[in-house]
Amino acid sequence: MSIATDFRTALVAHAGLTALVPAASIFENAAGDDVAFPLVVFSVRVDNTVGLSGSDLGERAEISTQCWAADSAAAAAVAAQVRAALAAQALERAIVINEQDAFDPDIKKHAQTLTVVWI
Repeated sequence: MSIATDFRTALVAHAGLTALVPAASIFENAAGDDVAFPLVVFSVRVDNTVGLSGSDLGERAEISTQCWAADSAAAAAVAAQVRAALAAQALERAIVINEQDAFDPDIKKHAQTLTVVWI
């Protein structure tokens, strides 16, 4: 499995998150047009770690996870459930290193963005 697949699987397996965001509204890379809010969009960047001898030391991924909703409180609630989903799956290798809020005036929606490091 890929990191993106494992990450999405962890999210859709968490009842607390899917109570707020249907599994069909959890997207990799981009949401389609005319989708209902709230929703989650994530993208994965993978870096390969190479030792001094040239040996492969494994992958490290950074996952940008955007939790979108009608207002900031709802976006924060979705983000809290993303955190809970990762904790529930006992993913010790998934660490939230940053969280910030945002607003998109074009769509008039709020977001809470989590940066997750997957080691």
